[in-house]
Amino acid sequence: MVNGTTYIGRRIYFRDASELPEQAQTTVRSFPLNSHVAVYYRPENPDDSLLKPGLYWYSFAWLGLALMAVAIGGTGLFLLKKRKAVLGVA
Repeated sequence: MVNGTTYIGRRIYFRDASELPEQAQTTVRSFPLNSHVAVYYRPENPDDSLLKPGLYWYSFAWLGLALMAVAIGGTGLFLLKKRKAVLGVA
């Protein structure tokens, strides 16, 4: 309840990805029925809320994959340019 208004949230983490069934059960068990929990929300928009704030290692998974793709592509271009120089191809 924020300023007398009740809000219902649906997010636990910042990310909106689905969990595996085992992970979901572990998460559900960490919030027993009728227990009091801290809810983190934006004061300007209480509808935007979650139970576990912060970033986790998987928050950076896409960034890591993108950096690997750039590194592999850059290495490939470097080697291709080097090979063309050795062969004398323009």
